[in-house]
Amino acid sequence: MEPENPQPEKKKRSQSFKTVSDWAGLLRNFASIIASFISLVTLVILIKQNERTYRPDLIFKPDHNLFRVTYREPLASCEDITLVGTEDSLRHFAQLTGSNIGLGAAKDLKVSWQYQPDQMDDTIAIGPLIIATQAKYNSDIKQLLFQNCFREEPLEQSAEFCLPVNVEKDPVRFKLPENYLQALFNILTRICHYPSISFEHRRAALLDAIGQFQNLQFTATYKDINNKRFSKNYRVHVLPAFIDIPKKEMLVTWSLVETDGRNVPARKHTLTIISDTGSYFVASLEL
Repeated sequence: MEPENPQPEKKKRSQSFKTVSDWAGLLRNFASIIASFISLVTLVILIKQNERTYRPDLIFKPDHNLFRVTYREPLASCEDITLVGTEDSLRHFAQLTGSNIGLGAAKDLKVSWQYQPDQMDDTIAIGPLIIATQAKYNSDIKQLLFQNCFREEPLEQSAEFCLPVNVEKDPVRFKLPENYLQALFNILTRICHYPSISFEHRRAALLDAIGQFQNLQFTATYKDINNKRFSKNYRVHVLPAFIDIPKKEMLVTWSLVETDGRNVPARKHTLTIISDTGSYFVASLEL
């Protein structure tokens, strides 16, 4: 009787073990790939969350929303109109402030003012009369000229960085365009002091001129530490609240309205005027 040969049985078991080992290796590799993918996705999510958590967020508002305008009449130069504080007679600069309420630093901050000085009329209508504003745009120097003077100023202002308010309490500051303010108060002053025209006509011309000057806008752009760019858009309202014609003085209020994809509701502004005779008049303006 011949003995059985165990070799085929051993060979089968060896092949079976090898197959299981191969599959186990494949499963381990597949599991490693899945784990790596999950780790990558988790890392991306954490980076995004970190960017959202530590991104800068700048808000803008007036530094002081009230100031006075004093003037000499008749107007002959830029210095005849002066902005001063409400509590003293020191020269005042209307400034907006930018504060970073986010958790990340902002850098390369830039404010770009948008208005068209070359489109400003050099005459105004007061009832049946048309008078010269004595302000003209000079295309060579790209500035508004008032009589024989002008203030040269850029339409862009910048700051290197703005830290979060929990690190740096002082905000960054930017001046409103002085030429824009000069043009507005130049026109309002000339309308107020034209006694040959009835006060009713002058009051109507004042409201019309104020309404036409509510088109000053600015865009603020800045970056986070990863150079991601952000921007915000605002409209500026500069509105006389009180005009004292005998004293040659105005009390002016101003505010900002963010316009990024928002429906800005209409609002009413009230203006009190003391006429040449000392009478009080109240007028309202829709914005």
